Amino acid sequence: EYVICLILLGGIGLLRRQGEAFDRRVSRWLTWSLGLTIGSELAFTSYVSVYGPANLLGHYFKIVAFYCVYRAVIETGLSQPFAMLLREIKRSEAELEGLVAERTAKLKEMVGELEHFSYTITHDMRAPLRAMQGYSQVVSELCAQCPHQEPKTFMGRIMTSAERMDALIRDALNYSASVRQELPRERVDTGALLRGMLDSYPELQSSRTHVRVEGSLPTVLGNEAGLTQCFSNLLGNAVKFVKPGQTPNIRVRAEPRDGWARIWVEDDGIGISKTMLPRVFDMFSRGHGNYEGTGIGLALVRKVTQRMGGRVGVESEEGKGSRFWLELRLAQERQGHPISRTDG
Repeated sequence: EYVICLILLGGIGLLRRQGEAFDRRVSRWLTWSLGLTIGSELAFTSYVSVYGPANLLGHYFKIVAFYCVYRAVIETGLSQPFAMLLREIKRSEAELEGLVAERTAKLKEMVGELEHFSYTITHDMRAPLRAMQGYSQVVSELCAQCPHQEPKTFMGRIMTSAERMDALIRDALNYSASVRQELPRERVDTGALLRGMLDSYPELQSSRTHVRVEGSLPTVLGNEAGLTQCFSNLLGNAVKFVKPGQTPNIRVRAEPRDGWARIWVEDDGIGISKTMLPRVFDMFSRGHGNYEGTGIGLALVRKVTQRMGGRVGVESEEGKGSRFWLELRLAQERQGHPISRTDG
């Protein structure tokens, strides 16, 4: 009996140690059952007669111990299994949420450090590149009186390559900035914004390019600096990607779509091939090797538009021009009514 009592005491200790794995009521009933069983065994060690009080007390303890086991296992375990299962699920869910939160925080920290590193490296690359451009310009001027044409040609190629690299770095910095910087959304009059761009951008002047704004453009919920980047890239591509000697014709218009505004920038340029169309907004995606470009501009348009809560798309056919569009939510008046149009 004493050995059995020691074993049962060890069981109570284990139950206390592993108490979190059991329902509180189950743990309590099992503890009572083990304690009563120990009392029963101790009573059996002191009885002198089958009908003595110690023997009767030991059997009473066992009956109550069996009842406690019934309450712990049969009633709680079988009649209320879903409550126990739900408790386990909630505990596992809490542990999983804590693990996900910890790993997400570490991942954000790593991504932030990587973004800062890439931005710093890209920015610092411009210093030696500018030195290369400066020295190339000096050597080119010194070779101006040189009777041989080859040195001039080579220096011209060096300067052209340096300018392309500088443009690539600038676009990469702009893309990185669009990802890192906050873009607070506010009411933006796209008509006024576009008029200001047409007045200040030399490549969009009427003497070099025909830009036609049809109707009025809406006031949208966006970011003025971000929309300026988007329009600048879309209009710049429309001016650039035309046949040699062709004057670009660009049409800008807008249409409301159930609380959204879709703004189109259409041109009559060289268009986009079917193979290139699905990846035209990807980074470093260039469909025409005969035209200058870094392949970042349209990726920047998509990223900035997405950060403003919008969408972008394109319809095009090779040789027949392109129709780019971006969609943003229409701004709301103070009374809560959407503004469908503004004066353009």
